[in-house]
Amino acid sequence: SWAAASEERIRGEKEKDSLPETVLWFNATYAPLTQSNKSFGTNWKLVGGMEVSDYNADFCRQTLERDWEITDAASALETVESLKEKGHREKLRQCMEELEKREILDVDEQTFADTVHGLIEAGEIEDNAFRYVIVYFLHQDGLDADCIAAWDLCRVNQLYADFYICGYMTYEEAMDASLENSLILQGMYSSWEEMVNSYMLGYQFWKGDPVLTEDSPTKKRYQCYLELLELEDGPYTLDWNMDLGKSW
Repeated sequence: SWAAASEERIRGEKEKDSLPETVLWFNATYAPLTQSNKSFGTNWKLVGGMEVSDYNADFCRQTLERDWEITDAASALETVESLKEKGHREKLRQCMEELEKREILDVDEQTFADTVHGLIEAGEIEDNAFRYVIVYFLHQDGLDADCIAAWDLCRVNQLYADFYICGYMTYEEAMDASLENSLILQGMYSSWEEMVNSYMLGYQFWKGDPVLTEDSPTKKRYQCYLELLELEDGPYTLDWNMDLGKSW
């Protein structure tokens, strides 16, 4: 019930000053996003980056509906399952398959650029054309769609935190789900740096960002990571290989 979920959120809020290291590890997976909202008072040491309150619960519900079309617990769980199974990895894979079908994945850069320009002019590829450029260079580096897995899975942890704040999951449910997802993340990468690099690649692909200007969204998000990296008690001082376990 809503009352039970509210009580659970309050209990989690009381515990926030002594969050288990495992929960701080979860927070660290989406800390660059938290840091990007620092002007609103967000703090990576809080689950979801914010205090638990009715105001923030309403804010989270509105944001989830606007950005994710999530309106209740059922659509919340459906969204994270889709992210875990497909996410932007599926879109990248589709782009790669389209370029392969057109036989331009292995051509030289100039030929690729000329061909893509012609496809744009003819209206044969999607508006976000720079995604294809990103895919081309990923292929040249021998990478496939799974190279952006952290982008999808870090957002899964972020969403679980939001679900807790807005009452779509209890604190325990959100942390249990985050543990399961985080163990997968931890098994895929060897360090925070490796995970963040994968996350940033996915972010760049999502934005279709050529990263050519100082106001590049990807540069700004990476700067958030660098700011966190400099903190003496920042998220990336946590041991990547921490023994993650239930502690709530």
